[in-house]
Amino acid sequence: MLPRGRRSGCAGASSRYAGRMAMWTIAFRRRVALVGIGLIGALLWQGTQRAAAQVRPDAPGSTPVVRLDAPRIPPLPETEWTAEQRALVERYASEVRIGNAFRTMLRVPELVEAVMPFVLFTSIDSTLSARHRALLILRTAWLTRSSYLWADHVPTARAAGVMPDEIRRVAEGPGAAGWDPFEATLLRLADELYVNSSVRDATWDALAARYDLYNLFDAVMA
Repeated sequence: MLPRGRRSGCAGASSRYAGRMAMWTIAFRRRVALVGIGLIGALLWQGTQRAAAQVRPDAPGSTPVVRLDAPRIPPLPETEWTAEQRALVERYASEVRIGNAFRTMLRVPELVEAVMPFVLFTSIDSTLSARHRALLILRTAWLTRSSYLWADHVPTARAAGVMPDEIRRVAEGPGAAGWDPFEATLLRLADELYVNSSVRDATWDALAARYDLYNLFDAVMA
């Protein structure tokens, strides 16, 4: 069942999605390596030596990560929060962890206002099941070598019913033994978007056999 009035044929669904069509199109073409505030944490806390071409990693640590002695832009201490910044913390504290990445982004309140609705939509409010959403986010975190994003979403994945052996299997990818065929296709979607910024027809057709239009959009954006 689709949440919040997003069932097929719902009058509110078409208008809600029509208003986001331009955002989805741009995001699909410019798909970034990390998701939401995980990007902030990665950029500010570590540097990465990468090869010239994007490649699928074979094992953890295959790309050297340089840990910085201090963040490039430090998180904003609570003692320096303005009334506007404090209001933003109060608004989102019940839905996300107010960690270093959020506190750093808090230095630009307009950025919080712009980013957080998208983060909450892709991580909580999308039409995907919590399990499918978690698998896609974890695979993206693994592909991009984002320890920050991985650590942040493992508890969410466990709460969604992803077992410890399945979490380890996410790192092995869609070819690992034991995956349900459809879930293997979900992981393959993440791989293809990361490597090629596009999706093969076979992968898309396999997803479309079960997913409706809204699910397909949300899977690409997860």
